[in-house]
Amino acid sequence: MIKKLSIKTVEWQIRKGYLKDEDRAAYQYAYELLIARVINLVLAILIAYVFHAFIIVLTFMLAYIPLRTYAGGYHARTNERCMVVSAMIICAACLFVQWYPPAYILPFNVIGCCIATLILWLLAPVEDANKPLDAVEFRRYRILARVVWCAEMAVCSSAYLIGWESVSLTVVLSGVVAVGMLGVGKIMKIYQ
Repeated sequence: MIKKLSIKTVEWQIRKGYLKDEDRAAYQYAYELLIARVINLVLAILIAYVFHAFIIVLTFMLAYIPLRTYAGGYHARTNERCMVVSAMIICAACLFVQWYPPAYILPFNVIGCCIATLILWLLAPVEDANKPLDAVEFRRYRILARVVWCAEMAVCSSAYLIGWESVSLTVVLSGVVAVGMLGVGKIMKIYQ
């Protein structure tokens, strides 16, 4: 669906003279990414609306996306599958944060942070077959993943201390999910 839409968009722009035919592949790929991101954003907004969880969804995405960008991990093979997995993760995060007992937020944060830190330090980054990393990129992404995680833990701690327990829980949850995807990516890489 997304691929067909990007192909038709680029073909129309080539016919109109806005793009050159030799740039077709690059523009089709760029449009695929753009369309997928817009759809993912719209889905996230809809999920936030349905669950009455704008702060949870915003916090989750602000924490999850940078960490996943540098840590890597599992990537769906199609944009449509990626959208479904992303939507399911956001729905699950909303339900988890809304239903999690407030008395157990601190233990979850501490245990989740320790587990996520350990896995992140050991595995990140896990490259994708579509985007292999050379040695310099690997080292850079490893450092950036760790810096992002440390910054997120500072945000988590601060949020908890000022009484924003659900924000702190959401930040840790995003890290736990991200390292879960990291583990799945590592396992899939081994068995491919």
